[in-house]
Amino acid sequence: MAPDSPSTTLLAAFGGGLISLPLAVRLPLVPGYLSLMSGVQAPEGDISGDDRRRLLRSTLLFVPGSPSCFVALGAGASAIGQTLLEHRLVYRRVAGVAIVAMGALPRRGCGRRDR
Repeated sequence: MAPDSPSTTLLAAFGGGLISLPLAVRLPLVPGYLSLMSGVQAPEGDISGDDRRRLLRSTLLFVPGSPSCFVALGAGASAIGQTLLEHRLVYRRVAGVAIVAMGALPRRGCGRRDR
């Protein structure tokens, strides 16, 4: 298996995620997450079969849903960046005209009093 093959990269990403799970930053969030997803608070103790099914359903929807939000945000930012890159000459010209126009305007205010 080559060092940069997709399966090696996927395995490294999975291993990194698995290692980062018990870190001090994420571990305290797990009980709150499970409580939120199940609707069962910690002092109640036993979880009924209906609560387990609801917890499983919520978890199965949350796990792909949470990363998909970040993927959508990243794809949107990438699309905006690509559009800006493709039309950068137009944006530079518009910005240049705006700068010249602002420089041509008479100065008023700006914290100084004309005497």
